[in-house]
Amino acid sequence: MKLQNRVSCILCSFNEEPRIRTALEGLVPWADEVIVFDKGSTDGTQAAAKAVSEKVRVVPIPFTDRGCENQAELMREAANDWIYFATCSEVPTRRLVEEMDRILTSQGAQVDVVRVPRKMYSMGAHAAVSTWSISSYPFLVHRQRVLTTGRMHDHFRATARERLATIAYRPDTCVHHYTHSSIDAFVAMHLHYATQEAMSAPPDAHFNRLQDGLKSILFSLCHDRTVQVHGMGYGIYSMLVCLKRYEMDMGGPWQKIYAADAARVLAREWQVKQNPSVRLDTTPLPYESPSRKTWRTKLYRALISKLIRLLVWVAKRAAEHDRKKAATP
Repeated sequence: MKLQNRVSCILCSFNEEPRIRTALEGLVPWADEVIVFDKGSTDGTQAAAKAVSEKVRVVPIPFTDRGCENQAELMREAANDWIYFATCSEVPTRRLVEEMDRILTSQGAQVDVVRVPRKMYSMGAHAAVSTWSISSYPFLVHRQRVLTTGRMHDHFRATARERLATIAYRPDTCVHHYTHSSIDAFVAMHLHYATQEAMSAPPDAHFNRLQDGLKSILFSLCHDRTVQVHGMGYGIYSMLVCLKRYEMDMGGPWQKIYAADAARVLAREWQVKQNPSVRLDTTPLPYESPSRKTWRTKLYRALISKLIRLLVWVAKRAAEHDRKKAATP
């Protein structure tokens, strides 16, 4: 496949031997060059990548957590100004590549970033009404003009709004993105992502998003099992981010807090001499507040509990109605 524009592809890897070949085979047919930045894989990732094509160049780099690479430094290794960022989780369609090439040909000088549609597969399936359904990411960037933020899931921005192009999703024009390969991988990945995202915004922003996570669980009950599972996954992720933010704002890990309190108890009850390395700060913690058991709070909690039960009941009835309707010839 010959493009009118020269594009370099960048892909970061760490122990990706099972899927590196699939990812590269979706890039080699059209990219001018493909650079795999390997972060010290201990399996056969590097050998598998080199075996795909002579067009693939493997560059070893120090290990960083997923999504925490210095994108500006990576782009300096590329031979071309237009760079497509790929992951080991995905395969682009031919029509998508053709559309990217068309945009670069017709308006490349007026564009810094091209947003590319992702068709998300999560927990083994795609669901059109799921939280993880269709999304848009800044995958194609001009390295001389793009702004790099260093923030998880928001690495690139155009210098001005009008310099951002977006490719509309169509079933044959997208990246097929396969993520959350197992529940173990989901939990492990989001324990890391929760830490990164917890640092990206103030606490209230995360706790407000938690409401969306809880809403997605209730919404998912009205649909089939796949959507229900996606809703639970998104809810768990939102909760993990809030828990991590809470721990950080309390001065955690929590063991540090426990150690300080235990030292106070030991000193008071057993006259154990204080360890100077243990913090004995008596300042109230960010979320520490007196228990509120007024009649208003009791009533509020009771109403919220009943409302949640009502919403769950309505969702179950709607799902049962849909199942009966589908079964009716």
